[in-house]
This record gives sequence, C-alpha cells and structure tokens, in this order.
Amino acid sequence: MKISNNKDDYSSEKDILFNERKNVNSQEDRKKRLASMLRKNLHRRKEQARLKD
Repeated sequence: MKISNNKDDYSSEKDILFNERKNVNSQEDRKKRLASMLRKNLHRRKEQARLKD
C-alpha cells in the first residue's frame, strides 16, 4: 500500500510539473504572439508614414 502511495505522489508531482510547464509554454506563446503583432503593426505604420510623405 505504501508503494502505491509513493506512486500516486510521483504521478501528482508529474502533473504539477506538467501544469507548470504548460503555463510557461502559454506565457511564451503569448509573448511570441504579442511580438509578432507589434512587428506587423510597426511595419504597417512605417508603410503608412512612407506613403504619407
């Protein structure tokens, strides 16, 4: 019975690590999306400014 308890502890630790990793991945994805959006916006604004002159 103690062995299964250790196994449960191990699996719950794995779940916690997986969830933390998932959070990190989602934060990284958000950063990448934001950076991409800002780059596109910058290019669009530069193009508009160039056309305005």
